[in-house]
Amino acid sequence: MLKLVKRLLCVACLAGLLVLGAWSVYNGLASGVTRSQVDTAEELEDTLTNRLPYRELLLDPFRIANVALGRTYYRSHNIYIREDGMYLQGSSLHEVTVAADGLEGLDAFCQEHDIQFLHVILPSKPQYDEDVWARGIPCNRNRTADCLCAELDARGVPRLDLREAFRCDDYYARWFYATDHHWTPEAALVAARLISQRLNDEYGYQIDLSRLADDQFVRETSSLLWVGELGSKALGSRGTLDEFTAVLPAYPVSLRLVDEPAGVDETGGFEVLLDEGRLEQPGPVANTSLYYYYWPGSSGIVDIYDNDVQGGNVLLVHDSFSNAMAPFLALGVEHLTLWDMRYTDDSLYEYLEAHPEIDTVIVAYSLSFVPTSYMNTFY
Repeated sequence: MLKLVKRLLCVACLAGLLVLGAWSVYNGLASGVTRSQVDTAEELEDTLTNRLPYRELLLDPFRIANVALGRTYYRSHNIYIREDGMYLQGSSLHEVTVAADGLEGLDAFCQEHDIQFLHVILPSKPQYDEDVWARGIPCNRNRTADCLCAELDARGVPRLDLREAFRCDDYYARWFYATDHHWTPEAALVAARLISQRLNDEYGYQIDLSRLADDQFVRETSSLLWVGELGSKALGSRGTLDEFTAVLPAYPVSLRLVDEPAGVDETGGFEVLLDEGRLEQPGPVANTSLYYYYWPGSSGIVDIYDNDVQGGNVLLVHDSFSNAMAPFLALGVEHLTLWDMRYTDDSLYEYLEAHPEIDTVIVAYSLSFVPTSYMNTFY
């Protein structure tokens, strides 16, 4: 009898979740993309499922229903799906004073220690805020970047804004994954080339830009399909499927990767900067696993040495957008230090004082981290 009661309770719980999912989908369709009333239901759904075992299995009926009914807006994550399957996400207008203060302070420190400094604004989804506002979803990502640029200019902080160089008619399909907010290796290669060009033009570097030319790389598209972070948040493995194309140098390279906290010291070709095992995972995979195919180390401070290059000692303050960019940037300088404020409590100022060989500091992280103090204080 007790077993029967338990089974009935389980069935009742599953039925309740199905009803809740159907109700949230119904409200989403009934209210339209711009006036959704599903937020309460979605919050309840998240609260319940985040605490339940077999979360993905329990969520799957909701996702199947959402896909079948063509739902395109997910209010709890501020995500909408375009007609071409591209996922875009809204954002708030962020205060930029914390970032500007931190960057100005770091620039002043670098000047005092005869170190060159550059802050880089990276392109992101959406291309224009209006692309998301058109669907009635607040989005101020580019406006935040514009405010930061204006503030840095007023303070005389050197910067490089890459956004205009990337804007084009096929912006999304060319530079970004459909289901992930990260850019593709193709975009990261272009960014590395543009940054290297600036270092040559204004910072006294002599980087061989031919090593970063498009025709010096091969492209290998994996048949493994995956779902990125935005797609996973909205629909799990039911999200739009992405292909993955690795961009790899067609010429031999000799690199050394040192991740001291992790006990890693490897020398070899470009493969030392790759996590090739990710390509062997069965798909579709509902997370950002394939984006992290480019992952040179897992600690807050990582060093990449290029044995084929003489000159150039750069420290790059970064976030995950540089996972793909750093390996290409490393092909132009003798020593690239990667510094991720998210994973180290060390003081960047103290590190620079202890490593006078560093001649240039570049800060290049995505716009998501503009308002966060821990990414902008540098201790």
